[in-house]
Amino acid sequence: MYQCINSSKCISKHRIGDGLLDCDYGDDEQPSLHYDLCLKGELTMVFKCTSTNKCIDYKKIDNSFCDCGCDEDGLCDDEYMFLKEARRHIAFQAICDGYTQLLPITVDGRNETDETECDLWQ
Repeated sequence: MYQCINSSKCISKHRIGDGLLDCDYGDDEQPSLHYDLCLKGELTMVFKCTSTNKCIDYKKIDNSFCDCGCDEDGLCDDEYMFLKEARRHIAFQAICDGYTQLLPITVDGRNETDETECDLWQ
């Protein structure tokens, strides 16, 4: 529960940052309150972006607009989540199968993928 400023009124934390003024002074819609509670993990109805530490409503996930910002791979945290997960985890059988499935990472100044140094597997 959240207690509104200068009031005895309490509202559910699910109503914070929902676009509706529930508190007399509108403090339940202040971005700073929403942000602070999200970072503390006290809001369950929001998605915490990993690349920017920003918190967005779950309705904004996969809405064709990058609300979080891009990560180090150039992928948006809140868009194409299925692709991001697939690109981080592949089956063992997919390694060195002739198709690059993992995003390149830099190791010792070189770009490495699941298809790097496959000649060692033959």
